[in-house]
Amino acid sequence: PNITKLINLNEYLNLPVTHEKRIICALKISDNPTIEEDEPGVSFNGNHHARELMTVEAVFDIIETLLNSYDTDLSVKKYINNLEIWCIPSMNPDGLEHVFKSDQWWRKNRRKNEGGSFGVDLNRNYPFKWSLCNGSSNNPASDTYRGPSASSEPEENVLAALALKKRLVVNISYHSYGNVVLYPPYGCANAKNPVG
Repeated sequence: PNITKLINLNEYLNLPVTHEKRIICALKISDNPTIEEDEPGVSFNGNHHARELMTVEAVFDIIETLLNSYDTDLSVKKYINNLEIWCIPSMNPDGLEHVFKSDQWWRKNRRKNEGGSFGVDLNRNYPFKWSLCNGSSNNPASDTYRGPSASSEPEENVLAALALKKRLVVNISYHSYGNVVLYPPYGCANAKNPVG
């Protein structure tokens, strides 16, 4: 408890909750978690895609490793003392709930789209080169629907606002499909292949 603080990111960033009125929580890990320090930030997040359940566990594993190693591993202690580490197990709490209650293959959030379909692929809603790269759809019924506009989703806005407010120098977003590491600008124009 001396190096952690549970934070309601919607409240902290003064942003709206999800479409189904859920909040997005983070565990802030720092040597002074209750203080707004001028330190670089690092984010570990999971569950952009609701059905990728192991990504939630990956973030919990990072939390457990950091907290259990703080007093015994000098490199972990150095990271925690010199960074603000933001661990967000689920970026998509509405989609996650839908997976558990209705559809284990659900991928998107739970935005009600025109035409009666639901959901936006949060991973494809970020503003950088929105709609310009391969791998997203403008069809609301598609699993890769990018949304009606860039940054249209409250979940995406939370991570984007956190990145700006806390000067995130690294953001690692876990996914459980594929055996690759993707890095910008993969998927666009002449981008290099991902490291696998």
